[in-house]
Amino acid sequence: MSSLFVRSQLIRDGEGRVRYARPEDGTLDHYQLGVWIEGPDRYLDRVAYGSMCCALRSSSHTHSFEPHKQVLNKVLDGGGMFMISATIHFTDGSKETQEYFFAYELPPDDGTNYVRTSLRRS
Repeated sequence: MSSLFVRSQLIRDGEGRVRYARPEDGTLDHYQLGVWIEGPDRYLDRVAYGSMCCALRSSSHTHSFEPHKQVLNKVLDGGGMFMISATIHFTDGSKETQEYFFAYELPPDDGTNYVRTSLRRS
């Protein structure tokens, strides 16, 4: 089903500021990543759900998401670049996997580019 694509981006608030959370234990800040499936409705209607695995540092995290949701708010460690493997699960039982590197550059911290949020794991 080459007409479907998995997309991702850093989550920003309505003013364009990058959303982040700071764990109480003082470890690295966490940034939220949005992941969704794009494509024509006739293909999206055949999708049961999506799942993704993000390879961050030495560990991997697997998460599921529904196809028609625009964004999955997932808290991930900052890192600049990591591998995402996303599998689209179709209603007929078949699957399609797409793998790609997600790379991002955080803006400078001048006091206006970030907004702190609570640390939630979904």
